[in-house]
Amino acid sequence: MKLSTYILGVSAFVFMFAFAFSAQAASCSFTRDLDLGATGEDVRCLQKYLNGSGHIIATSGVGAPGSETNLLRDLTKKAIIKWQVANGLTPATGYFGAKSRTKYNELVNKPVANPSLVVVNTPAASVANSNSPVSVVSSNSKQKEAETLIKKAIDAVEDADDQIDDARDDGENVVAADDNLDDARTDLFDAVSSYFAKNYENAIKHADDAYDNALDAYEDAGGETDEDEADNAIDKAEDLIDEVETKIEDADDEGDDVDEAEELLDEANEKLKEAEDALDNEDYEDAIDYAEEAEDIARDAEDAIGENSDKDDAKDAIDDAKDAIEEAENEIDDSKKNTDDAEDLLKDAEDALEEAEDAYDDEDYEDAIDFAKDAEDYANDAIDEL
Repeated sequence: MKLSTYILGVSAFVFMFAFAFSAQAASCSFTRDLDLGATGEDVRCLQKYLNGSGHIIATSGVGAPGSETNLLRDLTKKAIIKWQVANGLTPATGYFGAKSRTKYNELVNKPVANPSLVVVNTPAASVANSNSPVSVVSSNSKQKEAETLIKKAIDAVEDADDQIDDARDDGENVVAADDNLDDARTDLFDAVSSYFAKNYENAIKHADDAYDNALDAYEDAGGETDEDEADNAIDKAEDLIDEVETKIEDADDEGDDVDEAEELLDEANEKLKEAEDALDNEDYEDAIDYAEEAEDIARDAEDAIGENSDKDDAKDAIDDAKDAIEEAENEIDDSKKNTDDAEDLLKDAEDALEEAEDAYDDEDYEDAIDFAKDAEDYANDAIDEL
């Protein structure tokens, strides 16, 4: 057996302890046959039983210990087949029918020598090809910490292995990555060995080393870690904030209204600070989310530069048009000449003013300015006609 296969098999076995699921502990009531596509709580219970009996559905994600579902899909069917083979059931097709239910009842109804112990029967491919039951006493805090870190290291080793395979397929040099991955596997083996020896302090240390070496291997193979992604997101948001700040300063020097833009930029900086704090606390997903929010707010700040200035300009243009129309009305009332043409132009001015006010209400300030100027021109033309 390859060392890496041995390590991952043993490690998955150790992780199973954290959830204290076992063939004896699982108690399911199966009243129907189960096959691919079945749904229900009996499926979830079967998944827990399979995970607890050493036939792991998945080491992480959907179907993993603690993440069982009520859906019987391919991974569950494969685990059933392994369980059927291990228990001499034929044909081993992944169909959980009458024969499988009978075997299940035989297994779970076997007496347990010491009910205070959790007993797990490991598959032949797992711990050193041994079929012997292993008894594990209830976990203390150090044991729990060791289990958590070993599981974390397992995930990191698997991610690094996948990344290296991808890099190798792309023709990249993976010598350094392979070396770090070998170190990670060795550390992981030491962590598991220490765990079985109940030396949890050493298990924690070796699991930490395994995780660090796996992370190095992942990065050597061109992978981007969550920390890298968070770092990059923060740098991107910071660069944009600096860029927008410069634009705001330039706009302010030109006399544009920048009050709202400055307020939004302050919000962006606050969100950036939250992202940096999350990064320090190793909450990488939160750090990425906060950085992206900071970037969005900074863009809003950029859009807000001079926005109030346009609004003020539109209001001034509408006021000028109103003054011009009022003056034209007075001139027409006082005139002793034919005012038909002037009145037509005044009507055009009033229509244009109405459009200007509608555009202003819709915050289309540039259109509002254009319509207001048209209204003012029509009003002045009306006066000229007199």
